[in-house]
Amino acid sequence: MAKINPNTDLEREIALLNDLSHQNLGARWQAVHSAPPPKGISRRLLLLALAYRIQVDAYGALDSKTRAICARSRQAPRQLYGHGLP
Repeated sequence: MAKINPNTDLEREIALLNDLSHQNLGARWQAVHSAPPPKGISRRLLLLALAYRIQVDAYGALDSKTRAICARSRQAPRQLYGHGLP
């Protein structure tokens, strides 16, 4: 019996998001978050947010150490250039 590769299934699920319309991505957001997507959110941002959520559901969220590293990296431009990232 062939072993199922969860990464392939995950990649396939994320790739299928590309085929969804803006409206269908919004419906998927609604199903995942139990709330409508933010007004004016672009199709691209909906797609990226849903892809991220699929990965979080599969692998878990970032741990606190990684989140702290990300937070510090957002501060680096402020320290170097006097302003942070948007």
